[in-house]
Amino acid sequence: MNKIYTLFLIVLVFLSSCSEDEVINDQINTDDDGVIYDPIIPETTKTISSEEWSSSVSEIDTVKQTMKLKTSANALLQLNEGDIIVNENDGGYLLKIESIEQQGDELLLSTSEASLEEAIEEADFWYDTPLENANVSEVEMLTEGSQLIFSDTKSNSTKKGLSFTIDAELKDDKDILNIDFNGSVSLLSDIRTKLKIKRFKLRKFEIGYDGKIITELKAEVKIKAGKDSSKVTKKDLSTDVANVKFKKIVVWCGSCPILVEPVLQISIGARLSAAASASIGVSDTLAFGAGIKYKRGDGWNKYGNFDHGFTLLRPSGEIEVKAECFVTAKLKYKIYKKLSPYIEFPIYGGVRAGVNTSTGFYYDLYGGVSMSAGAKMKIFGKKLINYNAELFTIEEYINQAPEKPYDPTPANEEDIDYNESIKLMWEGKDYNKEDALSYTVYASNEKSKVMENAKIKNTKKTYYDLTDVSSDQTIYWKVIAKDSKGKQTSGPIWSFKVGTAKIAPSIPELIAPLSNQKGIDPNSLDFEWKTADKDETKPEFTILIGTSESNLQSVFKGKIAKANGVFNYSITSSLNANTNYFWQVISTHDGLSEKSDIATFTTSIAGAISFTDTRDSKEYLAVKIGDDYWMAENLAYFQTNSTNYSKIGNEVFYKSTIINDACPAGWHIPTIAEYETLCATIDLENKGTYSLLNPSSFSNGTNSTGFNALSTGTNINGSVEGEEAAFYLLDPNSQADDWPVFMYLDDQVSYWDNSDPDSKLTIRCVKNK
Repeated sequence: MNKIYTLFLIVLVFLSSCSEDEVINDQINTDDDGVIYDPIIPETTKTISSEEWSSSVSEIDTVKQTMKLKTSANALLQLNEGDIIVNENDGGYLLKIESIEQQGDELLLSTSEASLEEAIEEADFWYDTPLENANVSEVEMLTEGSQLIFSDTKSNSTKKGLSFTIDAELKDDKDILNIDFNGSVSLLSDIRTKLKIKRFKLRKFEIGYDGKIITELKAEVKIKAGKDSSKVTKKDLSTDVANVKFKKIVVWCGSCPILVEPVLQISIGARLSAAASASIGVSDTLAFGAGIKYKRGDGWNKYGNFDHGFTLLRPSGEIEVKAECFVTAKLKYKIYKKLSPYIEFPIYGGVRAGVNTSTGFYYDLYGGVSMSAGAKMKIFGKKLINYNAELFTIEEYINQAPEKPYDPTPANEEDIDYNESIKLMWEGKDYNKEDALSYTVYASNEKSKVMENAKIKNTKKTYYDLTDVSSDQTIYWKVIAKDSKGKQTSGPIWSFKVGTAKIAPSIPELIAPLSNQKGIDPNSLDFEWKTADKDETKPEFTILIGTSESNLQSVFKGKIAKANGVFNYSITSSLNANTNYFWQVISTHDGLSEKSDIATFTTSIAGAISFTDTRDSKEYLAVKIGDDYWMAENLAYFQTNSTNYSKIGNEVFYKSTIINDACPAGWHIPTIAEYETLCATIDLENKGTYSLLNPSSFSNGTNSTGFNALSTGTNINGSVEGEEAAFYLLDPNSQADDWPVFMYLDDQVSYWDNSDPDSKLTIRCVKNK
């Protein structure tokens, strides 16, 4: 069980009283044995000694409040109706005779409870007795398995006192909540009693306590795992551990004995919220004087002063939990078997703990004491006194210093690469809930300067960017955490070694092939790029090629000599024809890398050419099918202010009235004869159409010719209809009012036909011969 201490307080009672016109002072007239000076006892008060009681009283009925007395004994005692019987046997008897009845050779006395005011006319007394181990008469254990063992007093004082250890275990009826207590208590003080009765009236009465307690107690609270434990959200368990009875005190007021029996009742317990466990506690030295006063005519008043200092050690806990350990000590007087004055101290120490979503596990520690006193009796007067007053309640929040900063980055004694700016990071923690932390960072390349507080930054963050760092040196640093209450904790001195400065390469600039360049020969390709590196910097290059930006593969890695200010690499394996490729160069030096932009190029098929439309400088790719060169992509020339052109997405559609002037210089709209030559070349009847179709547009397309037909459809009245590829053709025999001719391609067939003159189609041009 965790060694955590809790406050445990034991009490004493100070009784004091005086008459209405007299003031209590310390100079009470008593002899050395505490006998009261000049008491006045009325003749109606009859004290029966222990010997007389044993030989005279034959039977006592405490329920009916009757007693039988031998007739022969009354000749000596001379008891009459209205007399007060006083005896010190057992817990003492203080009775008033209401009637006397002769029964054979015995007298039956009917009695009622009497008061000291009826038994004593006038008395002023003071009695002092120490509460110490030697005065303990009986220990009544109230909880099975608990122990209360008296030992030597723990104090440097020569004064005797009360000292004992306590060991107890509490369980609830379902054996879910379990609490273990053990510890020791030392008490240095006395019980002191004062009383003033005058003219059969209680004038003044005081209950007080003066003392010093030295205590240690450990408590561990657990909720055991079980099928019902998950349902536990709040438990409050307490028990009376023991009644410690002290030797009876008999104060003689003349011939009238006052019998006082002190009893110390010890209770322990715990409160726990949530299904969890916690070890909790508090140690304390508490010295105070407090009590209640009674003055006839004025009633009751309270007073109190105290001096204390709580100390709590760090608890342990799991999940969301509030745990509180408490000890209640109640010192009572039994006067003639009747409960009289008492002082009660519920003392507690505890922890509120839980999980905060932003800061993680936290806990708050606190300790407190609530002191009350009262009188509940029917001894002083006819009416039942039932008074209780809270004398004081104190609770202290115990602020814990932050944890030492931990988990540094860079790690302690780590070797790191050089960088002009290094991010210092660490972790900090304060278990007190909502206790914000700030940090002071110290750093130097000399360890002694860090120890001399070479402060560089105050921050509320758990990182700091250390700038202007030099290479080839060791940096020493530490962090001090400070909470909002001013408590701070210094972390250890960490260090890391900065390596030699590295030279990063420059970013490669791609030269060839240029981005979006077409007609690249797949069997003969040279890559060229340049860098701004100095000649002494010789980086390593990685060349990446792929058919998508997300799937680039390395085709070369190594060093290349610079020639005429540029780097060159020729591929040794053929690329796929008529394919769009992406490429990139990565330059690496001293473990540092820089990447070029990603460029694209398109390979051609055998005999493919590229050309540029001088009207808009757009470059096109053309493929040779039979003896003719056909454009491998749709014409994209467009005039914004003409209704003869329509642009939908990336495609341009043309009206038939302008097709004779639509193609770039040196190119023309294909004739029906050229279309039929195309069909014969690709063996149309044996599904040669597939070789013209782009597979991304047509499920049966293979595009083996590189013609790259797309399913652009037909533009009719501003909207695209159909999923075919349709291109204009020229019919040399057509008349001015004839409908235009077009070639049609889809997944199944290819043919030529007449087109609606209101529609617009895409254009593929053929190179002039």
